[in-house]
Amino acid sequence: LPTSEDTEPWAAGHTKLHPLRFEPCRGGSGAALPTSEDTGPWAAGHTKLRGGDYIGAREDFQEAVTQDVQCVQAHVSLGKVALKWEGDPVSAKKHFEDALANGKLTSRGEGVVLSDAEVEATVGLAVALSDESCLAPSRAERLFRRALRVSPTHVEALCGYAGLLQDTGGDDAQAERLIYRALEHDPRDPEALCALATFVGKSRGDFSSAEQLYTHALSIDPEHVPSLCNLGQLHQICHKAVGPAEKAFEKALALRPAYAPGLASLALLHHTSTGDFHKAQELYQLALRSNPAHPATLLNAAFLEEVQFQRPWMSLQMLTRAHKVLPRGG
Repeated sequence: LPTSEDTEPWAAGHTKLHPLRFEPCRGGSGAALPTSEDTGPWAAGHTKLRGGDYIGAREDFQEAVTQDVQCVQAHVSLGKVALKWEGDPVSAKKHFEDALANGKLTSRGEGVVLSDAEVEATVGLAVALSDESCLAPSRAERLFRRALRVSPTHVEALCGYAGLLQDTGGDDAQAERLIYRALEHDPRDPEALCALATFVGKSRGDFSSAEQLYTHALSIDPEHVPSLCNLGQLHQICHKAVGPAEKAFEKALALRPAYAPGLASLALLHHTSTGDFHKAQELYQLALRSNPAHPATLLNAAFLEEVQFQRPWMSLQMLTRAHKVLPRGG
């Protein structure tokens, strides 16, 4: 099948055979974000989320679902809280699947119609399925392609698809093209800059450029949590700079206290660099509370319990949980 980049008559034929049309929707049943005219718990939840109260926002979104189980936007919002604020792709996956199951996705004569909220649910589900906690790369790739046919400049879809290709040994050249498409749409988008930084660091080993790009992303949005966490990891792994790494992780967690990747990164820093094993243990536990199925966190925490605290029964419990999540041969 053609990708979103193919332009030959063969690709045009597939567009006519399986057309996807984006149906813009502001407010009402299809919008991904509330307008000034929207009221109720879903709109109230987004007001709280803008203020950083993700727990109150989650409660409002859940209330919106309780009032109307077919409220696609509320399912999407719950998924985004789980994915972006807590770093829990397993819970996010369920919420995004619920959104798509309750959506008004229909096939018409001119093709499949997707609302804004359904596009966001499709992208969110693809991102969740790209995480090693619930990895399903083939399904994730299909979802990314579907979303990009509908919304070709969707930055999260472009960057998420690029990250999936890198993490699964895919086409680095295609991954780079996807990131630059996102940057062509908005050269100052922090997510796209963060994706490019990760790409040049992982694929090219150019950590100096990666650091500059993370720093540039944070100059645009000082509260971009993924850039803070990635910059912290770069400081720790490449520069052995414990102080700057700890500062970056703590700033990320000040913004999103339950964010599992940040908690796990700071835990590993104390585990391997500062020797504060009790702090590392506490942080691993908090990370696993947000994302109980993250294999790397389970393995690191198991090693800490076995070696530093001589609790083999706890280590075995964590290793068993990790084994259930890891793919065969993982």
